[in-house]
Amino acid sequence: MITEEQRLERSKGIGGSDAHHLASLEPYGCRRLLWYIKTLTEPDYPTLETGVMTRGNKLEAITVDEYVESTGRKVRQYTKTIINKKYNYARVHIDGMIVGGETPGILECKTVGRHMWTKVKNEGIPDYWQTQMQWMLFATGKFWGSFAILYPEQWGFITFDIEYDPEIAEALMSSADNFWREVENGPAPDRLDPKDKRCGRCEYRTTCQGGALLSKYDPDEKVEDDNSLFSVISQINEAQQIYDEAKSLLDDRKKELKDKMGDRGIVQGTGFKVYYKPVISKRVNTRKLKSENPDVYEKYVSESVSRPLRIINT
Repeated sequence: MITEEQRLERSKGIGGSDAHHLASLEPYGCRRLLWYIKTLTEPDYPTLETGVMTRGNKLEAITVDEYVESTGRKVRQYTKTIINKKYNYARVHIDGMIVGGETPGILECKTVGRHMWTKVKNEGIPDYWQTQMQWMLFATGKFWGSFAILYPEQWGFITFDIEYDPEIAEALMSSADNFWREVENGPAPDRLDPKDKRCGRCEYRTTCQGGALLSKYDPDEKVEDDNSLFSVISQINEAQQIYDEAKSLLDDRKKELKDKMGDRGIVQGTGFKVYYKPVISKRVNTRKLKSENPDVYEKYVSESVSRPLRIINT
């Protein structure tokens, strides 16, 4: 969990990890969430440091070492906050300054799990990382940066160099300028749709959405308070996020496979065989059956009892 000193420091400007919020980029970005943070609004729920964040902090120095060994470049540690000379709300921390070449560059270290490692190797740098780097380049006045990405589980390592894109930087600066006026003078940015999955995990969800997130199930039923469940609910939410990301990646790869299969029903190769043939199935239209032949429907319908588990983040 961040300290109060860190919280006050972060409220002074927009950092690299804030940039994707300016455009509310999925899967995590939200302009209104960033506004709450920068205006020092008290969150409804504690902001917990996840294992992913702790892992990244602990392995940053090792990731830098891997980068130096892999690229042969020199990296200088840089601990001070870098503040843009013209826009003092553009304030970034960098993991290192790459020196020794024609021009210095910015190093950004990432430690990732299996899902993100596979995604980056297949698809390259995600948009919200790209946005982070472009904002950091704009704030520091540098013309290039590099991502050092470590997959500690299998000790995979990969790097990507990113060049400064004036068009993206200009769009970010314009958005940031408008946003900072909202921070200083209001009003708050627009809310996301309360059905958006980002809202269910947000630490400001009650302040922001109010009753829009409240459960509609059994409104008259007595509800017992038990805050001892908070820890396991948080873990479930985190696991659900990992599951959603992994499912999205799996769905993308299956779609790619279907596109490559085309009209072919069976394809085989070394170590695999793929079936993609049409299957005819029949289903009973129970609504129509109940409407047109209620006696038959009642004769064959059976009752079962289930106990579904629903988690409503209010």
